[in-house]
Amino acid sequence: CCFSQKKANTRDSLLNVLALQKEDSNKVNTLVELSGFLNKKEKPDSAIYFAEQAKALSLQLNFKNGMARTFICLGNAYEKQQNPEKALDCAQQALKLFTEIKNRPGIASALNNLGNANKNMGHYEDALNFHLRALKVRIEINDKKGMAGSYNNLGNAYKNLGKNPEALKNHLASLALKEELKDKAGIATSYNNIGNVYNGSGDDESAIKNFKKAIEIRVQLGDKRGLSDSYNNLANSYRHIKKYKEALDNFTESLKMREELKDKRSIAASYINIAGVYNDQMLLGLALENALKAFKIQEGLKDPVLLAVTCLSMASVYAKQKKFNEAIKYGLKALEVNTRTGDLTEIMKCETLLSDAYEQKNETGPALKHYKMYIKLRDSLENKTNTRKIVEMEKDYDYGKKQAIAKAGEEKREALAHEESRRQRMIIVSISIVLLLAACFGFFSYRSFLQKKKTNKELVLQKNIIEEKQKEILDSIRYAKRIQTALLTSEQYIKRKLNETKKS
Repeated sequence: CCFSQKKANTRDSLLNVLALQKEDSNKVNTLVELSGFLNKKEKPDSAIYFAEQAKALSLQLNFKNGMARTFICLGNAYEKQQNPEKALDCAQQALKLFTEIKNRPGIASALNNLGNANKNMGHYEDALNFHLRALKVRIEINDKKGMAGSYNNLGNAYKNLGKNPEALKNHLASLALKEELKDKAGIATSYNNIGNVYNGSGDDESAIKNFKKAIEIRVQLGDKRGLSDSYNNLANSYRHIKKYKEALDNFTESLKMREELKDKRSIAASYINIAGVYNDQMLLGLALENALKAFKIQEGLKDPVLLAVTCLSMASVYAKQKKFNEAIKYGLKALEVNTRTGDLTEIMKCETLLSDAYEQKNETGPALKHYKMYIKLRDSLENKTNTRKIVEMEKDYDYGKKQAIAKAGEEKREALAHEESRRQRMIIVSISIVLLLAACFGFFSYRSFLQKKKTNKELVLQKNIIEEKQKEILDSIRYAKRIQTALLTSEQYIKRKLNETKKS
């Protein structure tokens, strides 16, 4: 069960804790923990017993979270009891309560359980949708362990729908997360499921390789249930490559473990598989004996998928025994159930078997009808495959287109940002140049002012000097003139005296 308190991990210690607790929410939590522990130990009856106690106390306390967790545990137990209708109801109740209290991890767990219940009822498309919703929530809350589980369940859902590439993709995603989390049990489950996908794709060599990896880990862990599945799957691959002894040995080993686990559905599946090995070898008595054992077990189970597989197995044996009426009876029953579940691959097997059986009875009308239906379904399946490829191509194109648009937008934004940056740089440079020029102009203006001031000062000084010099010159001239005047007077006097001498 989910939401472990991580306080006690054994039945006895949980019971000891329980005995000391009051009738409060803590006791509900312990009851839920105990129920989950018993579920893991393959004891669904005991798990239900304690979950019902938790449910009653939660109702009394109006403890919605406890009630929701109780429904998760009850659903898990009913799933182990092969009661998908009750498991579905519990998951719906849990989803309602978790949604009311806005518990997102709980919502994811409830959606996951709804997916599992729908898968067990043969509603594969519904199962896929619920697992996709669970994955979405788990991604949003970054629940890696939950994501690994959802990818695993999606892989199984896609495989049930015949979409092996999608199945493999999801199982590989699950494996990667489990390796990151070092979840050995989960890693083994992924190897087992990857093997199943390869098995369904006809790649038995890869299938066997992965099944053996799963078995190696599960032996180390002592995982009996997991080992029973891996031995069963390994046997199927050996059957495909006609290694019937190896197939029968592994189917028998798987059956023995399933009987120890008292897993009725899995026991019935083992008998069907063993019947198939004997059928392939034309050991029809042994084949029918095992098919009838499976049919008897499944009558007590409400499992449409198991019913359809069992009926088809019996029809195949009866057809080889030339008991065509019996073959047609069980073939029609298998067809009816597979039509409800929508499993096209199984429907095609039914149509082929019925067409051959009617032809052997010389009933050409029904033989032709079922043959035409087989052809129609085959073409439909091929068209679906082609359409899916086209859709995937369109998705790839649309994605590429969106990426191109996004890239163009990003480039445009980068270009605009670059242009804006360039413009800003230009503005800064321009302002810097203007400021520099202004500074230079100011410097030179100030320098010119100083120079001019200095020049003016020099001019004034020069003017004063010139004026002083001019004054000195004028004074000299005046002085010279006086001397000249004086000289002229003396000269006149001498001349006059000389003339006077001559006259005397």
